[in-house]
Amino acid sequence: MKNFFFLIVFCIFCNSLNAKSVSCEFEEVYQNGESHQGFFLLKNNQLRYEYYNESLYTLLYLNEKMFIADNSEKNNIQLIQDHDILIPELIEIYSKFPNIKSNYKLKNYDIKIEKNKKFIKRLVIKSNNLNLSVYLINCNFNLIEKKYLNFNPILPYVFN
Repeated sequence: MKNFFFLIVFCIFCNSLNAKSVSCEFEEVYQNGESHQGFFLLKNNQLRYEYYNESLYTLLYLNEKMFIADNSEKNNIQLIQDHDILIPELIEIYSKFPNIKSNYKLKNYDIKIEKNKKFIKRLVIKSNNLNLSVYLINCNFNLIEKKYLNFNPILPYVFN
C-alpha cells in the first residue's frame, strides 16, 4: 500500500491547464523491476487512479480527501486520514505547466519530470524508501463525466 500515495501524487501532478479533463493509462516501474499498470482520470483536481489488477485497488482524491477501495470489492471504500501534504505542492508546481522545471526537491522527495510538447510523459519520484518511474501512455483530453469520479458506487470505466 506504500505505492498508492505516490501514484496519487503523480496523477494529480499531471492535471493539464489546457484541458478540463485528462485520462491516461500508466505503467509504474519500481527499482526492483516490479511493475503495475492501470489508468487514471483527472478533472478539476479530482482524481481516480485505478490498477487493472483485481488484487490491487482504486484510489479516489475528491474534495481534498483521499479514499481507497479494493478492486475486488469496490463497495468497501475507506477514507485515508493521514495522506501526505505533498499533493497540494505538486498541484501548485503543475499550475505552471508547460513552464515547469525538470527537477524539484520537495520535502524528502526528489522529483524528475520528462515532458513532450503535449503532456508529461514520465515522472520519477525518489526518496529514501522509494525509487519509482511512472510512464504515461495514451493520454487524451476528452471530457470525463463526473459519475466516474465518484463512489457509492464506483462505476466501471473503460479506457478508450
